[in-house]
Amino acid sequence: MPQLKVNTDKTTPSVFPFTFKTKSIFLIVLSFILYANTLQNGYLLDDNMTITQNDYVQQGFSGIPDILTHDSFDSFMKKTGLDKHKLSGGRYRPLSIIIFAIEHSLFGESTFLRHLINIFFYSLLVFVLFYFLDKFLFASIKGGRDIAFLAATLFAVHPIHVEAVANIKSLDEILSLLLIFLTFISVLFYFKNKKILFLILGLLCYFFALLAKEYAITLLILLPILFYLIGNKKPIQAIVSSLPYLGIFILYIIIRLHAIGLPGHWASNDISINPYLFATPSQAIATKLFVLEKYLFMLFIPYPLSYDYNYAQIPYQNFVNIPVTLSILLYTGITAWGIWLVYKKNILAFPVLFFLLNLTLVSNFLMNIGATMGERLIFHSSLGFVTILSYGLLTAVKKLSYKIKQATIFTLLTLLIIVFGIEIWNRNMVWKNFETITTHDVHTVPNSIIANNYAAMSYIYLSEIEKDSVKSKILLRQAVDCGLRAVHIMQNYYDAYVRLGTAYTQLNSLDSAIYYLSIAKNIRPDSNSKKYLAHAYLLNGCYLGKKGDMNEAIQQMLKGTNETPADADIWYNLGGAYYVAHKYDSARFAWTRTLQLDPSNSNAKNGLNALP
Repeated sequence: MPQLKVNTDKTTPSVFPFTFKTKSIFLIVLSFILYANTLQNGYLLDDNMTITQNDYVQQGFSGIPDILTHDSFDSFMKKTGLDKHKLSGGRYRPLSIIIFAIEHSLFGESTFLRHLINIFFYSLLVFVLFYFLDKFLFASIKGGRDIAFLAATLFAVHPIHVEAVANIKSLDEILSLLLIFLTFISVLFYFKNKKILFLILGLLCYFFALLAKEYAITLLILLPILFYLIGNKKPIQAIVSSLPYLGIFILYIIIRLHAIGLPGHWASNDISINPYLFATPSQAIATKLFVLEKYLFMLFIPYPLSYDYNYAQIPYQNFVNIPVTLSILLYTGITAWGIWLVYKKNILAFPVLFFLLNLTLVSNFLMNIGATMGERLIFHSSLGFVTILSYGLLTAVKKLSYKIKQATIFTLLTLLIIVFGIEIWNRNMVWKNFETITTHDVHTVPNSIIANNYAAMSYIYLSEIEKDSVKSKILLRQAVDCGLRAVHIMQNYYDAYVRLGTAYTQLNSLDSAIYYLSIAKNIRPDSNSKKYLAHAYLLNGCYLGKKGDMNEAIQQMLKGTNETPADADIWYNLGGAYYVAHKYDSARFAWTRTLQLDPSNSNAKNGLNALP
């Protein structure tokens, strides 16, 4: 394959004295091994709205036209009845969803094969990144190939990537970065050889990168920078050379607008998708800056990890807080350094700008991304980070003797592979299913209302399938603890009150169940909380009836009918209570109402026949 000019200086021996083929095989095998234990994992979190509850995906090949002409979450929103305003100009990422539809047609709902495909694309991504760094970006500088291999290895083993690989839905992250770098490679091949095939390939890769996820927008800046740094073009020439890709971007915008319309300006009152809802403008800006500093810290020390960092795990910040000031200083310095590197035509400018531009897109400064932060959101920027880090490490040891330098780098890299490999392997097991990740991560982010709510939901489900009654009650108590923690953080958190009511109902603490479900109903009068509350009234009525307090039992069941007048089961049990209390006319009315709602209810028919 044609290549740009490479460094042929043989005076400095390589720290990694292996062939390109050997290095490539090592990286691919390493990437696969690190995530091999995800093959046993199932669906969880956003997999439902993207795959299992997406009718377009479930239609297979025939659903592809709908995938191309609707928001990525359109089907899920329609099915669950969620507010369509939340979709306005939202998520248009059809590429990964088309792959899910194709997978469904070919393999059905095989989570094994879906996870295998994620690992395949991740391994391919690591190889492509290594190819770009080795053959292009660092090809013309001393020690460049060592930097390329070290950066690719650090990228492969960085634990912050677990969410992107272990969560099937996050295939969009992998495809986006893969297609972005295939675009860079095609562009540079065309620049060297002027073969129209590489121009067409580059344009196609860029178009598909945009369909994968919006990160590819950054190429409108990165491509001219790449032409300027590697192609030795003057700034105006570099911009002109990028115009065909601007044309592809315009085409993408037209398709996007046709599919999902203009970006909306709907202000959500849901804290789960508007994390700065309760913050002042000053607090919102300061907290976003704090998050940027936290991202940088997690790239250096990726532990502990969590699937969620929602309100109020990251407290609202003020500009007087030291981490916020530190973030301002750090990112001002990094930005100034990147501009200076461009001015000096230093190749390191590319990874610095790649880091900054991709981070800007998920910073919440340009738009509300619906989350405070997320590990998958730093996936792209992490490449810039490991590249800069690799350059810095090899620069720091360059004055050492060859043997000491090689031993130092080999030892450090081996330790990182082992330590990070263990963390990745363990973290993959946490991502096994919804219950494992929610009950585990709630201890990592105990102040997140979402994490507590989901953990409570999981504990309730686990209690239902637990055969040991003692263990079942312990699980329900854990659900209660999570629910109470959530409502302590946010007093009007509807979902947590429903979880509390459900848990207490199953614990047979019916007074507590009714108390919390009543609060949930007051928060959302038109919600399903009425159904849960009615069920709690029914159970409480049955319990009181068994104790012989028929009058109070009847009152509880009547409250249940007030909540859900069309519930035949409550009317039937109410008729039974009236019958035991010798209130036969009322029993006749209740059972007649039961049969109006459920004509096939034989028990109600028998009750009517038994009346005097």
